[in-house]
Amino acid sequence: ELIADKTADGEPWISISPKSGKAGEAVINIVATENELEATRAAQVKVTVGVSVLNFDIVQEGIPYLTTEPETVSLPAAGGSATVKVDANVEYIVKTTPVEWLTADFNEETGEYTLTAVANTAYAPRSVTFTLSNELKGVSYTFVVEQEGKAKVLWEKNLADYSQITAGGPLRLAYKEGKLALSTGAAVHVLNAADGAYLMPVELPE
Repeated sequence: ELIADKTADGEPWISISPKSGKAGEAVINIVATENELEATRAAQVKVTVGVSVLNFDIVQEGIPYLTTEPETVSLPAAGGSATVKVDANVEYIVKTTPVEWLTADFNEETGEYTLTAVANTAYAPRSVTFTLSNELKGVSYTFVVEQEGKAKVLWEKNLADYSQITAGGPLRLAYKEGKLALSTGAAVHVLNAADGAYLMPVELPE
């Protein structure tokens, strides 16, 4: 007589039929429900024929996923390096547009990419996108490497943001000790150079 059953309790995601049969060839049907988790799960099935016992494992993959930590890498204009950790339960390929200013070295033991950028001598920032994918499993993920330019925008304001300022002619700016002096031709106003906040008007001699 053949007897088949799960060897461990708490494995409701698989079912076995038939669970017993007569001597001779037999087919055992094992059905697994959908695995809605990312983790792989396993169960063991025991088949007993007379005094002989056969144990075999049932392994079901989890939902395929790809991700990185961090999602975006920011590097200074002077150049430098950063590490990106890949977390995946599937094999993947990496696609990107090669650029001369960035190199990527992969450590198979840690699953980490070391990204190294040379200095950016241009004023504008630059970036490159990496795409990790497994087309067979239908998953893909992208992360971006950004590098600052020689100059970066500290803040952005419209003249309409300042109710105290009325433009009556060409605008002129002067900088001193962390402050900006804005001249409209008719008046002078002082702004905080760090964030553009309005500080005070300057009275001009008549």
